[in-house]
Amino acid sequence: MQDNIFSYKIPTKLVYGLNAVKEIRKEIDNLGMNKILLVTDKGVHEAGILESIEEEITSSGVDYEIFDDIDFEPTVEIVHRGVDFARKMSYDGIIGVGGGSPLDTAKAIAVLVTNEGTVHDYVGVDKYMNKPLPFIAVPTTAGTGSEATRWSLIVDHEREEKLAIGCWDAMPDVSICDPIMTRTMPVGLTASTGMDALTHSIEAFVNTNCQNISEAMAEKSISLISHNLRQAVANGNNIEARDAMLMGSLTAALAFNVTGITSVHAISHVVGAHLGVPHGIANAILLPHVMEFSLIGAPQRYAQIAQLMGENLEGLSLMESARKSVTAVRSLLEDVGITEGLSDYGLSKVGIDEIDAPKENISRLATEAAGSSSNQLNPRYITSRDIIHILENAL
Repeated sequence: MQDNIFSYKIPTKLVYGLNAVKEIRKEIDNLGMNKILLVTDKGVHEAGILESIEEEITSSGVDYEIFDDIDFEPTVEIVHRGVDFARKMSYDGIIGVGGGSPLDTAKAIAVLVTNEGTVHDYVGVDKYMNKPLPFIAVPTTAGTGSEATRWSLIVDHEREEKLAIGCWDAMPDVSICDPIMTRTMPVGLTASTGMDALTHSIEAFVNTNCQNISEAMAEKSISLISHNLRQAVANGNNIEARDAMLMGSLTAALAFNVTGITSVHAISHVVGAHLGVPHGIANAILLPHVMEFSLIGAPQRYAQIAQLMGENLEGLSLMESARKSVTAVRSLLEDVGITEGLSDYGLSKVGIDEIDAPKENISRLATEAAGSSSNQLNPRYITSRDIIHILENAL
């Protein structure tokens, strides 16, 4: 019998539950933070979500400053501005509050403050020399799972690519997951981040690197998200649905952080960098198409996904059951209002519709996506020609 050895690692302390944000003062003390850079975005700041966190920081007697100069996606320029600001003011701790953009930005700042160089020097896995600053994450969306992953995705507009920085020590020292903090998410963001999380869990479940712990996390996530995303979209004040979605996002992150992702993300990263498609929307658009292509590589897994999503498989063959997973995902997308395609973001079969846009085309995007290492984990071998067909189907 072949050895079946795997490892599972998470250095982050997870604090979860309603009003868990009240625990932040204790965690600040435990980490010895004395001067904090609070990283967020203007949307979170202006929505008043920071108030409860600021109260806890103030009551701890610790100095802090807010850095909210963040776009809808983290960029190289924003990270470098944050690093310069943090060094100038000698901060000794980072708290990230928000969705994937603030949390990924906060992770990258924590690494670069204590290490020389630029974002580009840390692309890959564990390229740093010195331990990052202490870091607390507080997610306000249920989607990216950045509060429980080692990855930061940083957009380089000049090169039109997304840079992946993977650092185990850059994972939050503590993540405080409070469903109440997600309650103000708009309908569209609830839908897109929820589909982002579902993509994470499905990719973790079907990829060739999946192991028992990640499998269990992914199964839990698929079930939670598919049975609660509709309700969270329908009524943002449904705290039971918000709770289930945050746990679904967290367990998805705990699954893919170790196993990795597959071809949905390989393509969506390229689509996002070149076309400006928001990450969750890009994943949502591409997910059923990549699933449909990949079915024959892991039909039993996809049949299990269909079952977890509530599909009736009685009397169906294995492949018929597997195809039901695609049906279930498409039904969920329609119900939560994600009906656009890549053509809505300027992509056409001959190129990008706008005259003044860069001369991109599906063939070039497919070639770039095919070079992603994430494709190596896809259950079905995928080529640039296959990705061309997927992109055409996703128009």
